[in-house]
Amino acid sequence: MDRTVAPTNDTLIVWHTTGVKRLEDAQKREVVVGSIGASGITYMYPKMLSDMTGVKLRIITGYTGGGALNLAMERGEVEARTNSWNGLRTSNPDWLRDGKISMLVYSGRRQKDLAHIAHLDDVVTNPDDRRVARIVTNGSDLGHPFAMAAEVPMERVTSLRNAFAEMLGDPTFVKDATALNIDVDPVTHDEMKQIIDDLFATPEALRAKARAYFEQK
Repeated sequence: MDRTVAPTNDTLIVWHTTGVKRLEDAQKREVVVGSIGASGITYMYPKMLSDMTGVKLRIITGYTGGGALNLAMERGEVEARTNSWNGLRTSNPDWLRDGKISMLVYSGRRQKDLAHIAHLDDVVTNPDDRRVARIVTNGSDLGHPFAMAAEVPMERVTSLRNAFAEMLGDPTFVKDATALNIDVDPVTHDEMKQIIDDLFATPEALRAKARAYFEQK
């Protein structure tokens, strides 16, 4: 992998009619969470939060996609879902503008505009659980990377890296991205390598615990 335009941030959001405003509120009453299926982040994220933070999340699977989950929240079929911060800003800005949702927690690179929201590293207090949670949410830090095959000549890799960096700094590109509420906060190839190296440096016992979240059926 080479680099990405920006990392993503996974979140857990709750519909405004629930009265649930903070993660602590979800430790006191059950919250119904919609999910696409057990093999994806819309299931793994709330399951992990339930296991590690004591929140009471009942997960309903079977929704066909993000749009179906959003509609289910608006209709009152479910009360919460996992979504990316970027996805909320680009697809549901009215929810943010009109106070339709409360964000209980987020993960990934810390964001200034989410400073008032609990970060996953802060609510998962057990150190081993925190390392497991970082593996499960590792994709947030990588964002949506651009990759090249290992056999691509280094001079071509360097040229493409330089061109990509120039694009990210181009005023027109930045203006267009800003108009679409898309962050430009690059993750470099060196940062990506460090993220992956840290992942593989995790003890096998903790990697096995993380793997169990990906293998749920």
